Amino acid sequence: MYPKRIPKHLIIEDYPKRKSRPWRVWLLLLVIALLSFAFAFHAHSTEVSSPSAGNLKLVQQDATVSPAAHLATDAKVTITGMIAEVAYSQTFQNQTDHWVEGVYTFPLPEDAAIQHMEIHLDGRRVVGEIQPKQKAKRIYQQAREAGKRAAITLQQRPNLFTQRVANIPPHQSVTVLIRFLHQARYHDGVFQWRLPTTLTPRYIPGAPLAEAPGIDDTTSSTVNAFGWSHATDQVPDAMAISPPFYTHPSPFKNPLSLSITLDSGLPLASIDALYHTITTRKENEGYQISLKNGQSEMDRDFVLQWQPSPSRQPRAALFQQTLDDEHYSMLMMLPPSTQDANTLPRDITFIIDTSGSMQGTSIVQAKASLRYAIRQLNDDDKFNIMAFSDNYQSLFAYPHPVSDKLRELAINWVDRLTAKGGTEMFPALAATFSQPHDPERLQQVVFITDGAVGNETALFKLIEENAGQARLFTVGIGAAPNSFFMTNAAKAGRGTFEYIGEPQDVQQNMARLFTKLNHVTTKNVSVQWPFTADTYPKKIGDLYLGEPLIVFAKTSRPLTSLNVQGDTANQTWARTVSTYQVKETEGIASLWAREKINAIEASARWGTISDIEAKETITEVALKHHLLSRFTAFVAVDQPVIRGPNTNLLPAVIPNQLPTSQRRLMAFPRTATSATLSFWVGLLFLCGLVWLQFLNKKGPQHVA
Repeated sequence: MYPKRIPKHLIIEDYPKRKSRPWRVWLLLLVIALLSFAFAFHAHSTEVSSPSAGNLKLVQQDATVSPAAHLATDAKVTITGMIAEVAYSQTFQNQTDHWVEGVYTFPLPEDAAIQHMEIHLDGRRVVGEIQPKQKAKRIYQQAREAGKRAAITLQQRPNLFTQRVANIPPHQSVTVLIRFLHQARYHDGVFQWRLPTTLTPRYIPGAPLAEAPGIDDTTSSTVNAFGWSHATDQVPDAMAISPPFYTHPSPFKNPLSLSITLDSGLPLASIDALYHTITTRKENEGYQISLKNGQSEMDRDFVLQWQPSPSRQPRAALFQQTLDDEHYSMLMMLPPSTQDANTLPRDITFIIDTSGSMQGTSIVQAKASLRYAIRQLNDDDKFNIMAFSDNYQSLFAYPHPVSDKLRELAINWVDRLTAKGGTEMFPALAATFSQPHDPERLQQVVFITDGAVGNETALFKLIEENAGQARLFTVGIGAAPNSFFMTNAAKAGRGTFEYIGEPQDVQQNMARLFTKLNHVTTKNVSVQWPFTADTYPKKIGDLYLGEPLIVFAKTSRPLTSLNVQGDTANQTWARTVSTYQVKETEGIASLWAREKINAIEASARWGTISDIEAKETITEVALKHHLLSRFTAFVAVDQPVIRGPNTNLLPAVIPNQLPTSQRRLMAFPRTATSATLSFWVGLLFLCGLVWLQFLNKKGPQHVA
């Protein structure tokens, strides 16, 4: 409770008022202004000169500061059915008179199976090799020091990668091409393909480590120190996942060009890009799609949607590939389109992220989503709300029954939320799962966040160990949410996920989520494989209205048919999928291998296998299927020596563009701990305290 204001007539003055000294007030304001200016100047100087603070390494030329290298990205995409094959080119352009090494950390889809890398230079093509990670880094380091052009592609997270290109000559360029596969999503009769183009700065929890572990121990310490965050005990690879950002808006710093060939295999009712303007033309059996203006800034995810004609919506599909006398399959099965509402009463808790990374349009979208959700609650529901940043706060101590009065109270509470501070998800999730619950009621948790964290592994383990019977549904907010966290948190919580990239998406996407929450799920789903199959996921989760079942399998001989069944609230349903019409589909083996690697990573987090066993198995699978992983890397080396031993090599750390949902003038990520910020704030407080002590050191001064 705040103290009530004391009426003026009750204040007793035991001494006369002191003389006004306005010059002291003005001097204090001047000190504050100077400190503020110094802080702003420091932030700006950090942006242009200090790679350790997470910003672009620049080169001084002719008394001006210019970027050491620029980057242009081109994606050529072929989508067949649900499989997207992407040729992803990154051109590093050295615009200086110096030799540089380009370093760029970038996102890709969390389920991307990267199976090829090559470099293009001087009209030649050098194909990269897949190697165990440490061996690949040694090869790259040796080529770098020898003056050879080389490139290495490393995985930091399943959706975050680093590209390094050594020995780019002055005023020349090197292009790195990677090829990857992944699957489109299907829900409510609509297919969706998403290409991340940038990332939201991630919160790095934990205590700083005195000595950072060797994240990239075979590269120079200068290049290794590009991240804005230091290593912590919870995120030891913080430097590798905290790339710099352009903090001032300027179009086409990282231009993206994009062309898509779409062959869905079905007549289409519509094709649309959610956040970009595209041109579409019919060509033979498919469609050609490109950006209307040729290029776009990489400051928001590209999302393509296409909808089959209603009369031809697929109910089941099976894709197969034969490789090295082994047979790989991908099964897609849609659950019954029942509209029966849940019969059980429900306890639902909403968790909303109010950390600094949610500033700008993200917090607006998150609060709008939550207000919509509150209004959609049923009268027999109970609900609660958790908001978190550095700490968490809850609307109630436990879920309360829905009423018009509590709806209004909750909406007013949400309206007062602001975005600031760190992203401490762990305590909020733990508190949510520890709430008292009635086993006779459905337990649902809706988590609204951008997922901008670096300690994903600890959070997945928390969800797996503590969710119990609760189902976790994630809502990704902003132009560049952490899709790896969003999708895998939902999988760990046996729920599903949605994205909200723009304010106009709130009602449609939240309505789609509540359709799933409010309708019967299909449980006990099983696939009867006719013979032994190595399948992923091993445990099939619940199905929600409009969400497909996706299962990958490797078998010793080809499939002829499959039986799938599950239980709804009212009946058991079953489907038989015949395969006689299925055509050979490239890429299924790589997607199966990617799913197997993800399953091994999850087993290691859970503790069912050791870290050593996980590393050995992942390395074996990745090398066999020519895939990038946490323990493997692609490396390509051009053999001619082009840089002499006496010529310096400068690091050129290329920033990402800040997502459109973030504030453009952010000097450094507000979800990150910052010694710089602490220093200036502390100095400001110290000056204020010293000045107040000076004003009051003689006590009250009476008028003569």
